[in-house]
Amino acid sequence: MKAKFLALAALVLGLVSCQNEPEGLDVNVGGNQLVNFAVGLPEATRTSSGTGFDLETLEANKLELRYILEIYVEGDTENRIRKEAFSTDSQVVFPVRLIPGRNYRVVAWTDIVPEDANRTEGGDYDYYYETSAGLTAVTIVENTEIKWNAMDEKRDAFTAFQTINNFSANTTINLTLYRPFAKIRVVSTDIKDMEDLGIELGTGEVEYGYDMNRKFNAYYGTSSDASYKAHALAYPTPYAASND
Repeated sequence: MKAKFLALAALVLGLVSCQNEPEGLDVNVGGNQLVNFAVGLPEATRTSSGTGFDLETLEANKLELRYILEIYVEGDTENRIRKEAFSTDSQVVFPVRLIPGRNYRVVAWTDIVPEDANRTEGGDYDYYYETSAGLTAVTIVENTEIKWNAMDEKRDAFTAFQTINNFSANTTINLTLYRPFAKIRVVSTDIKDMEDLGIELGTGEVEYGYDMNRKFNAYYGTSSDASYKAHALAYPTPYAASND
């Protein structure tokens, strides 16, 4: 009888153990551990040195950075943990609880959006880039009022991904973002000289002879769907003041 009771007790404990084992990305049960993900922009982008936008101008223009973090169990792109933060700082920290011993794929995305003091958790705040389908399918927003322009600093975006094998507890993981897209900038260093010589500036225009990829998979760092039409770039060009 005693042996039968012990066997029954072992069976009950086994069933309880199975019920507590989390499935997929369900990290709201016992056994998960806290990890902090520090997501930050590359150093060159934080200044007005000509390599990127100046963070100090974001607030002045009523803009801010939107940081998105998505975490997948490696190999499963259907289920994800998603977190968002809005800031004018060059780095944000996301605290997340994960299960030790599992392999995870961590994907980050940062873009620029208008300020909104009335944001609510879970809202849709896509502006230049559509992310509601997840960072595996980031898409350029096709809106006639905010079409792509080569000199539009607000179009900047940044991303990073990292695989964490055999996650261990109580740690901080840093993700340094990079710019996934080519960036076209026209810089003139002699406009002041031309003005001093009495030369007026008109407007020139360059049209792009290719289509842009409109989709980006931040999980793999790859782009696709070359169907988005880039727009003409207007730039100042000199002409003689006496010309019509």
